[in-house]
Amino acid sequence: MAGLVAPLMSGFVIDRFGAEWLWGLCAVVGTVAGAGYWVLMDRVAVKDDDTSPADPTEGGQGRVRQLEG
Repeated sequence: MAGLVAPLMSGFVIDRFGAEWLWGLCAVVGTVAGAGYWVLMDRVAVKDDDTSPADPTEGGQGRVRQLEG
């Protein structure tokens, strides 16, 4: 879906408003997406003591990480 909508919308924005508006909107969308990802990852933080890899001597069964929240 994005592969169809993005080129059409970018062509529309360039034709109507110019390339400066397109790059400005890309900067705004990218900043909002980055901030949203940062907030999301802050909420799904994993405890520091749960970041070690699984011990191979335990039969290949790793621990399930517990999410805070």
